[in-house]
Amino acid sequence: MKWEGNEQSDNVEDRRDGGGGGGFGGGFIGGRGIGIGTIVVALIGGWVFGINPLTLLSMLSGGGTEQVQQQQAPAHAPPAGDRQAAFVSTVLKNTEVVWTTVFQENGGTYHAPKLVLFRGATGTGCG
Repeated sequence: MKWEGNEQSDNVEDRRDGGGGGGFGGGFIGGRGIGIGTIVVALIGGWVFGINPLTLLSMLSGGGTEQVQQQQAPAHAPPAGDRQAAFVSTVLKNTEVVWTTVFQENGGTYHAPKLVLFRGATGTGCG
């Protein structure tokens, strides 16, 4: 497949040079306020009442988890000489062109996604 030299998408964000984003909740195993006794009670209660033990743990620990956030590096476009980023950006542009056409032909509007390049972990909109 020939992809080099084709148009690339502007909807690519490069987070690879920063630390990992997003954190993990602090209310479950290893979090504050939950001991082994609480875990045992949740497991037994879940088994007896047919309820998901994680739901019971959440209720027993105060209803939720604290989010630990890590700083993320500012988002930016990938460097010009990055061959892998250029490839995925070219593929993304191709999908944007195709889906924009398909949506327009059917009376809709295509909202192009943002492609995020990262290493390890990164923050997401779904927590």
